[in-house]
Amino acid sequence: MDSAIWAYLGMTAIYLLLESLAYQPSIEKGVVHRKWATHLLDAFFVILLAYPLAQYYFSPQALDEYATTLGIVLFGVGTVMRVGAMKALGKYYSGHLEIKRDHKLVKGGLYEFVRHPAYFGDLCIAFATPLYFNVWHALAFSLVFTALLLHRIHEEELVLSKRFPEYADYEKEAKCLIPFVW
Repeated sequence: MDSAIWAYLGMTAIYLLLESLAYQPSIEKGVVHRKWATHLLDAFFVILLAYPLAQYYFSPQALDEYATTLGIVLFGVGTVMRVGAMKALGKYYSGHLEIKRDHKLVKGGLYEFVRHPAYFGDLCIAFATPLYFNVWHALAFSLVFTALLLHRIHEEELVLSKRFPEYADYEKEAKCLIPFVW
């Protein structure tokens, strides 16, 4: 295997390690909404992490340094956003759309600037891997993942609005997905 693959595996290992360190499981289980959407997003995320790697492994090519560098930057930003979101949510973090009995609306940390920082991190990583390996057609998977994620955000905002009356004010204070933009 060449150095590009080893570097990617190293970035992915760091990402997984940081996520596992940031995760603070809660004993209390909450009400889970739209579980199917989580499984669909997870499946596409795995495809986005693995497919460009496999494509590059079986058909190695010279990498465009600018696209690869952009992929590294997006992967790093995505990791920071996901880990920061998990730490800010603490015991309220769940891979599912889940509301716990004592759930509080978190508006600190990254949530001060954007309502869905973990999803922004997911998007960064979803585009990072195809760019890193220069597997341009895999960006189509990134676009499908984006559409699924936007649907998940819509569903989550409906649940949060119903659970937290103050969510309408929070929507005015913080951007939805992309910090300082939207």
